[in-house]
Amino acid sequence: VSYQARTELTHAPIRVRTNLMHKMPGDILAAFSNTRTVQPAWFSTYLSHQPTVACFEVENARISYRHWRNVNKPGLLFVHGHAAHARWWDFIAPAFRDSHNVATIDLSGSGDSSHRTAYSARLFSREIVGCIQASGLNRTTVVGHSFGGAMARTAAYLYPEQLTAII
Repeated sequence: VSYQARTELTHAPIRVRTNLMHKMPGDILAAFSNTRTVQPAWFSTYLSHQPTVACFEVENARISYRHWRNVNKPGLLFVHGHAAHARWWDFIAPAFRDSHNVATIDLSGSGDSSHRTAYSARLFSREIVGCIQASGLNRTTVVGHSFGGAMARTAAYLYPEQLTAII
């Protein structure tokens, strides 16, 4: 195979792709822009029930949490995983607002909470318990994702009177 033939073969896919993009009919693009997406019910529920955002303090750090208040119901606290934040639960938490008093927490160093110079499982456990108390959750189940699950387990071990269950 000659050098010229190899060059043409190598560049052919790029040329073809570029040519197809230039020849794409405008009516195909218009069809895509006119399509209407039906929103699922859970998304509408999310949009109609925004949480209140509040803070409390644990050992000189401001801890932020989001709260879908339903005072007479059992508590449900969602704890995010490592390198995440409370807003990760925003599409899940509202689904429980009718049956639970729901909160999500930004552990220190995440989201809207303060950063610290040192962290520990005991400290994160105190933050979880602090959120339970600050938000008025009772008979609380803590749902933790990954790192949040490990911190929920530690909180249940250190403060068994504050938690009913962990997931």
